[in-house]
Amino acid sequence: MELTMTKACLGVAVILCGTCVAADTAVIEGNMLKNPGFEDGKTAWNVWWNGYAIDETVAHTGKKSLVLTALPAEKEAVKNKPYGAFQTVVLNQQKPGPFVVGLWAKTSNLQILKKDIGDEGSWARLRLFITFQDETVICNETGKNNPVFFVTAPTMDWAYTERTFVFEKPVKSVACFIQLFHCAGTIWLDDLLFALE
Repeated sequence: MELTMTKACLGVAVILCGTCVAADTAVIEGNMLKNPGFEDGKTAWNVWWNGYAIDETVAHTGKKSLVLTALPAEKEAVKNKPYGAFQTVVLNQQKPGPFVVGLWAKTSNLQILKKDIGDEGSWARLRLFITFQDETVICNETGKNNPVFFVTAPTMDWAYTERTFVFEKPVKSVACFIQLFHCAGTIWLDDLLFALE
């Protein structure tokens, strides 16, 4: 499967744990996510904690994107609650096989409010919860199968990151969580990708 994306790829050093790709056109074929570019608003994306919004003025392609905005914790109406959305992709693999996950992200005045980035710190990320056919689950993994895409750049234009996953066991489903916690500022996501390789 050939994947080519629009826009120059900016912020390579600050999109962690992924491969940055730049090209001239956008082709997303075989995408298993529903409404990956948010052109149908909130269709297919579930609310997580404080939820999320659809921005009709900022987009990578089309006219809409998903946006998460947070104020510093002391100004938040609902303290210590994250923002986000999620969608589950059912694979039902009978044998292990590769799949690709990618996303476009843009930030404005993003501030990491905790000392660390990760579960005990600040999150601005796409995180995968991977359930295998034997019902075991991973959401933390080191190396090439790291299921967490962190975004840390304070302000950047649209940048793309992508990763290919291959596990030793067949995958039943993957829950894709977009999350913002212990941060201030704004992050937009658009044109997400989940496809078999």
